[in-house]
Formats: sequence, structure tokens, C-alpha cells
Amino acid sequence: YNNQKLDSKAILNLQSKDKIFLKLLNHKLITKINTFFLNDKYYKSIDSKLPNYILSQFAARSTGRKRLVLHIDDKVPNKSQTVNYLQWAIPLVNLNKDNGYTQVVPKSHRSGILKPVLKRNDKLKDLKLNVGDVVVWDGRIWHAARENKTNKDRWVIIITFCKWFFKPHYDIPRNFPKKFYKNLTRDLKIILGF
Repeated sequence: YNNQKLDSKAILNLQSKDKIFLKLLNHKLITKINTFFLNDKYYKSIDSKLPNYILSQFAARSTGRKRLVLHIDDKVPNKSQTVNYLQWAIPLVNLNKDNGYTQVVPKSHRSGILKPVLKRNDKLKDLKLNVGDVVVWDGRIWHAARENKTNKDRWVIIITFCKWFFKPHYDIPRNFPKKFYKNLTRDLKIILGF
């Protein structure tokens, strides 16, 4: 990060921290939406009704005094209708103007740009999320977070899933604790990259 000291906080690889996070990875609604957008219809090694996408990253983060820069999480942006990454955000506190809204640029997911730069016509939209809400977006959507002007943490769980042939952000199977193996269903083994 350009040798700048960051005051934001992050906890990475939540799937390895506590087995309660595994339930979230296999939530019925999350799985249904992920399977629709991320399953590879040409992947014939397993039943087409099973998920054939994988987890790319699973983290919790709290934005600091500096805003989170505008970025995307899809590493191969394109202008097509193909979705390669889906990112889920689940706030653990109510997000507001003081602690920093998550922001997106509507329709930016079809720009094909890896490093977004706002132009005069681009508008950042604040996502007014509360505890209990969940939001999902295409990994190509330009997104950021406003600065946190409070002295309190602003925790949001971020889960990024991708098509099976992309390298995840982390080596999830080798990082996964053996003590949690007994909690893995067939679907979770697939999603975690086993």
C-alpha cells in the first residue's frame, strides 16, 4: 500500500477461525445465487446441481480514518455478461455517514477496467446497510468505503467466490484446520477447493 501506514483492520480466512463461519459459506440463498452465476456449465466431473465454484477469500474488515480506495476484486475484468467473481458483504454494525458507507458505482461492472478512476459522469452510490442485511455484487463493480470518522470499529464480513479455474486469494485447503474436517459436507469440500 505505497508504504503508507493503514489504520484499517482485517481478519483474514474466517473459514479457518471458527466452524460457525462454514455455515455461512453453505447458506441456501448464497449457494443458489452463486451456483446460478458462477457454476461452469461445461464442468462435467460432478453433478451440475452441485456448486463447482470456489471460495476466493473470506474476511472481516473495518475501515479506518482513510477511505478504502475505489477498486474491483475480479482480476480479469471484461465487458461481457460473464460473471467470474461474486462478492458478498454482511455488515456487523449499521453503516452510516459517520462510520463510512460502503459505496459502489452503478453499472461499472461492464467497463472492462482493472484500475478504476472516477470520471465526471460516474457517481458513487452509498449502500445504506444495517445489521442483518446482506448485499452481493459482481466482482467487477467498482466499490470503495467512506472514511470512518468515529472511534468505533466498522466491521463488515466480505466473502468472495469465483469460478473454479481462478486461483483464490489464499491457499484455503492447506490453511484449513484439520480439527474442522469433520464439519465439511460434500458441498463445502468443493467450495473450499478440496
